[in-house]
Amino acid sequence: ATCVFQARTSLNRSIKRNPNAAPYDAKAAPDEDQEEVQEETRQKFLGRLSQSVKDLLSSVKTTNVNAHTLGMVVNTREGKRKVAPMIPRNTPLPAEIIRTCGTVLPNQSRVTVQVVEGESENADECIPVGTCQVTNLPRGLPKGSPVQIRFIYDHSGVLHVEVLHLATGVWAQT
Repeated sequence: ATCVFQARTSLNRSIKRNPNAAPYDAKAAPDEDQEEVQEETRQKFLGRLSQSVKDLLSSVKTTNVNAHTLGMVVNTREGKRKVAPMIPRNTPLPAEIIRTCGTVLPNQSRVTVQVVEGESENADECIPVGTCQVTNLPRGLPKGSPVQIRFIYDHSGVLHVEVLHLATGVWAQT
């Protein structure tokens, strides 16, 4: 299994792959140190303000969202490259979505998921983020053999992608 992500994106994230790692669980890994620093900074700031301003600011809740749609490239029957949106822009983080697709050809030996960022349906108008590829699929698989794609965008703004061939259990992740 191969996963390659490029740094030429507004995500500006360092994405690494551990081939022995279990699937990522965004809910189990909040960035506690970051949350503590944010709370300390908030308390210092509030200490300098009048009570009415403190009351007003205390009622404000923030939500982290992704700035751009994240999707995967799919090939249409007409041979065009389109974007299938996975996590739309302004989705609260953490976010997770799972989609099931099918292989395009009988006897397909690999599945490559191209991840892009942008609002266009045209894949060529979006920013390539990277790829995740499942290789060494066994011979004899029919066209349409199910493949599960999972996008997880965690609290820290790091995107994790998992691709699983459901019939064989062969998978890859970022």
